[in-house]
Amino acid sequence: MGQSNVWFADSAESLGTVKRVRALIAGKPVPRSSQGKSSTDPDHNAKVEKAAVATVRRYYVQLGYFVESVDKDNVGWDLEATSGKVKLKIEVKGLSGPAPTAQLTPNEYEAFSGEDPAYRLAIVTRAIAQPELLLCRYSADTNRWLVEGSRDGHAEVETKTGAIIRCRI
Repeated sequence: MGQSNVWFADSAESLGTVKRVRALIAGKPVPRSSQGKSSTDPDHNAKVEKAAVATVRRYYVQLGYFVESVDKDNVGWDLEATSGKVKLKIEVKGLSGPAPTAQLTPNEYEAFSGEDPAYRLAIVTRAIAQPELLLCRYSADTNRWLVEGSRDGHAEVETKTGAIIRCRI
């Protein structure tokens, strides 16, 4: 009630939408907004992930850990950081925007949900421009995932069920 189904493309708040529509009509690629949405540009995603891994690697090396990549081993995490008898398993999620929300693959989630005290989820926001590292670890004392360095920070986990459907004809 009280709203019209008319949209005025010449208003100031519509300029971004008009630019994207014109680019789509012209057949040009249009980057998605990084506010809460993931980019579908594989080159950009690779740069973000590479920057995030470099940020996490630097952090642990500065703490005296030896860090090696295990992402090709399909173990459910990207890096292993070793210092003496301590070996951490670190899954890295790089984001270009400021929202610290990440999705895990089924393999990554299996490792995450094991509640292993050696497992870390490293989320790097603004990975390319101004990296900010958030580290989550499981606490058996509180029975939840905590954000290290934060007094009350914790990870909220929303599990989803999904499927890939292929129609064969």
